[in-house]
Amino acid sequence: MARLGYAAIVLGNTPKPMISTKYLINKDGVTFSVDNSLRMLGNYDTVEKLKGEYGDKVAFITIGPAGEMKLGAASIACTDMELRPTRHAGRGGGRGGHGIKKGSKAIILDDSTAHMRTPKDPESSKKQTRSLSKG
Repeated sequence: MARLGYAAIVLGNTPKPMISTKYLINKDGVTFSVDNSLRMLGNYDTVEKLKGEYGDKVAFITIGPAGEMKLGAASIACTDMELRPTRHAGRGGGRGGHGIKKGSKAIILDDSTAHMRTPKDPESSKKQTRSLSKG
């Protein structure tokens, strides 16, 4: 997200929370579309389907059926370096929040064409990085 220039993702209310919306965030901005073929798919199946559409140079944030059903044990899954949805936010009560109220099934982060931003003062940045890495 930082390479794309974003610090956070805030989803507004949608009029139809029972749809499966996917959001694509890339260098051109944010677009969204409805994809009801993703409804009630588990996180692994959702990521596999999205990899077929967006490739394997992106990251995915998804919810599974538990989030869609508003279950208390739902979580939001983020893919790891191998694109497995194994990193979870909200374990044990997070309720897959972006799916429950927002109708969101997946967020696709594509920074493949973005370039790492350079610091305003490269020398100062190097010095601070060195001091932090020493402990």
